[in-house]
Parts: sequence; C-alpha cells; structure tokens
Amino acid sequence: MDHKYDIRPVAPEAQHSPLIARMEDRKSISPPKTALMHRHSVPLFLAAGFLLTASITLGAQSTDPAPPQAPAAPAAPAAASSGAMGSDSTPYVLTNLVLPAKAKPAQGPALLAAEFKKAADLKKTPVVYVYSPKSSPLEEFHKLFADSLVKDAFRGVYLIEVDVNTWRPFLKQSNITVTGVPAYYAIGEDGKSIGRQIAAATWGDDTPATMSKPLKSFFQSLAPGRTNVYIPPSNDNGQSMPGMPGGMGGGMPRF
Repeated sequence: MDHKYDIRPVAPEAQHSPLIARMEDRKSISPPKTALMHRHSVPLFLAAGFLLTASITLGAQSTDPAPPQAPAAPAAPAAASSGAMGSDSTPYVLTNLVLPAKAKPAQGPALLAAEFKKAADLKKTPVVYVYSPKSSPLEEFHKLFADSLVKDAFRGVYLIEVDVNTWRPFLKQSNITVTGVPAYYAIGEDGKSIGRQIAAATWGDDTPATMSKPLKSFFQSLAPGRTNVYIPPSNDNGQSMPGMPGGMGGGMPRF
C-alpha cells in the first residue's frame, strides 16, 4: 500500500526538535539481522531436517540385518512306482498290439519276437490272443477279468492281443494259421508258433466258469519248468474233451 507524505520545508529552529529526531532515526533504522536470518532460515531448517530424516532412514535400512529366510523345504521324495507290469501287483499283462503304419507281413515274426522279449523281462509267459472285433470284442473280453477265476487262470501270462482282420497275413509268417477266434497261441523267442494253441471252441461260451479251468491248464503247461504237455480238460462228465493237432481244443470255430 502506497503512502503519501506531505513534504514541507522544516524551519531551521525546528530541525533539532525531538519529534523530528525520532522520525529521522526511524528512517535510518534497518530491519534487525536476526529477523532476516529467521525469515530465510526456516525453509533451510526444514530442508535440513528432511535430509537428516532421510539419512537416518537409509542408514537404518542399510545397517539392519536382513530378516532370516525360512529354510528351504526338503525335496519331495520321488514318487514310488505304482507297480511295473510283471510285479506281484500285476499278475498278468494284457497288451493290444497294433500294426505299425506300412508294415509288411514278413515283419510279423519280428514284431512278436519283440513282445516275447518284453514278456521274458517281466518273467511272464507270452501268448498271442487272436480276436475279432465283431464276434469277440475286446471290451467284452476285458470285462471277464473282474472275476477272480479269470484272474487266477491268467496269472503269469503276457497276453498279446491281435485283431485277426489285420494280423492274419502277419500271423501266417509266424506259422500261426487261424481257424477260429478267439484263440490262444504260444510263441517262441523267434516270434513264431511253437505248435501249442487252444481255442474258445474248447469250452463254448466265454464265461468265467467255463473258460477258467481249461485256460489255466493250458497256460501252466507253457510255464518254464513244466513238461510243456497240454492235457485237454475234461467235461462235466469227467470225459476228456477231444483235441485237434497242436493241442487246440475241439469244437466248431467261430469268427
């Protein structure tokens, strides 16, 4: 706010008046230095305080020891095997053997020989099971294994399931001539028939009660250390059932 002053000449005799002196002194008085210092030092003080606080905080962070880390959890043990095929928990093996693309019939023995080796590694007896999807579908066959009689009959067997529709020319190379299905053929290390087979015609319908006894007898005759002589099972009257050459049970074949 601007102030206007009435400037008039002062009479010589009034120049030394106490009032004039006081006014002259007031004009010459400068603001105290402490006030000026206080006015400028407040922001500086605040800035210095902020820097000091930040320094203390950073110092505390750098000197405080890091919190101890939780010890690493011990590595989980490797999952135990659920039981490889061929162990006591798997008394038999069922494997559906599908022909490779562009396979030649001459490869039949080699394909079966590879399965023979797998069976030997598992200490199982390899047997080729020939079926027809139409008359003896695998789905129905596998349902039979829910019965304890069937499980017991197939104990120790490595069953190689092959579809007669695609495998017939390959089986012929292994000296296996299919005359009816379902049928079971024993093979040797070379993947060829050893002349031992049995067909479902031996027992009729595939039911646990009818098939378990003759199959168990057949499989046991193939086990290592056996005489390898198959004795055809007897019928309900105690009479020996007729057999075909090579140990195949008699009866009408079914396709």
